[in-house]
Amino acid sequence: MTIRQLLNHTSNLPNYTMNIDGYTTGRAWTAQQLVDGALRKRQPNAQPGEKWEYTNTNYVLAGMIIRAVTGNEPAVEMKTRIFDRLGLADTTLPTTDNNLYGYFSFHLTSEDGAKQVVEANNESHLISGTPGQNHTGAAAANAFCAL
Repeated sequence: MTIRQLLNHTSNLPNYTMNIDGYTTGRAWTAQQLVDGALRKRQPNAQPGEKWEYTNTNYVLAGMIIRAVTGNEPAVEMKTRIFDRLGLADTTLPTTDNNLYGYFSFHLTSEDGAKQVVEANNESHLISGTPGQNHTGAAAANAFCAL
């Protein structure tokens, strides 16, 4: 498995959010707990590179690699290597405050493209390590199911 496969979601690793019994964002998880939990119930569903499947586990592993290679937390490396260089002064990778401030939106489109739902929200999100996850809540799920 390569770093590229982690970042483009072709690692085929299981998603920890679907494989840890009792998983909740209301608890702090270590990166190792998330990876161990992802692999506890099932092994990868294909060989790396064979197919695409989104998984938060990839981001956790990427963060662990950043830590091992640089000795720094991913948030520090992302700030100095990406955000600062691009002049993104208001962009951060939260590490202790689990709230997203302001409003953000996302679009859900039906398979035939006929219907679209736009939702703006500012829910509380827990970022454990570097999962890159986004929990949208029941309103978004209900809106999508109505399409």
